[in-house]
Amino acid sequence: MSVELPSVLLIEDNPADVRYVREMLAEGNAAGAMGAGPGSGNSRFEMSHAGRLGDAIQMLETLKVDAILLDLSLPDAQGITTVRQVRAAVPHVPIIVLTGSNDEALAVLTLREGAQDYLVKGRLEHDILIRSMRYAIERHSADRQRRSLVAELDHRVKNNLATVLAMADQSLRSVQSLVEFKESFTGRIRAMARVHTVLANSQWQGAELSALVCMSLEPYQNKDSVVIEGGDVWLSARAACVLCMAFNELATNAAKYGAFSTAEGRVHVRWNVLESAGADDTLPRRLVLDWVESGGPPITGPIKRGLGSDLIDGSIPYELNGKVEFAFPVEGARLRIDVPLDDVDRTLAPGMVQISPLGRPRPQGGRPGRTPASGPDL
Repeated sequence: MSVELPSVLLIEDNPADVRYVREMLAEGNAAGAMGAGPGSGNSRFEMSHAGRLGDAIQMLETLKVDAILLDLSLPDAQGITTVRQVRAAVPHVPIIVLTGSNDEALAVLTLREGAQDYLVKGRLEHDILIRSMRYAIERHSADRQRRSLVAELDHRVKNNLATVLAMADQSLRSVQSLVEFKESFTGRIRAMARVHTVLANSQWQGAELSALVCMSLEPYQNKDSVVIEGGDVWLSARAACVLCMAFNELATNAAKYGAFSTAEGRVHVRWNVLESAGADDTLPRRLVLDWVESGGPPITGPIKRGLGSDLIDGSIPYELNGKVEFAFPVEGARLRIDVPLDDVDRTLAPGMVQISPLGRPRPQGGRPGRTPASGPDL
């Protein structure tokens, strides 16, 4: 399998110096191929060349390079101006000055203008050049990764703050007192914190669906009335956040009005995967998840829609291109979530379907029962 080598642009007008640098890089490539020399396999490079600064800047508009070797005496630019113009054209690519001038003051100026190193041609040796280029490229790679992480962090922080503000606003609109607001709002913030912990452990690569369900139902693990049924499905970070918030809303509603509000209540969470359909498999695989409650207070009256149902109804179709179906038979609330797997998973791990009880045995007597409800506030 071929390995992409670091790309270096040499900006030099003297044919003898161009040939000399090519020879030194060829020695580095040979040493790297044999596993010897400075950096071993890290000492190999591919080189492009430009004899004029204007030509080099034009090349850099389309050419991706990992480092630049720059002479300070060119037909169309001289001295520190060359560094400034290259730095303006490619702000983040490392520049190594390669010049015949052994001038300490000039060396200091070039480093202040953003060059990573200052090498004098008359003192240049193969291992010095290779070591300088390798260090500059490694530092450039680390800086690029840092910038990417900072940008991603900035994006996620802004998204999280927007989500918190939206939840605060919606919670205030749906409650009757500050006490009710505190309970509702802090519960949703805790749900966000839990899923962020899970995603941080995977470096925000995603999470297992079964782990999210278990985590969301953990506060009710003193009951033996939770059953989880389904195979292994790996969710993207985006899907994990959306579904974890949905599970929190369902569990909170069940604790207030549904199955978790009585000793006999039962919550059954099951999911399966529907494979691609259609003559040409144009319909994607789909994840179908059912939340089924039973044994709670009978649902006997009209259903009052609350913030929970609005959050679920709004987030799953919008964020995951999915569908949501609520049902409220007398025996308990039900919800079906249907989302395309291509939008939510990174991989589907095959495995046996398993049924797992969650939690410890219920204490004798359990929690006190509740009178029949007129309908859940979901």
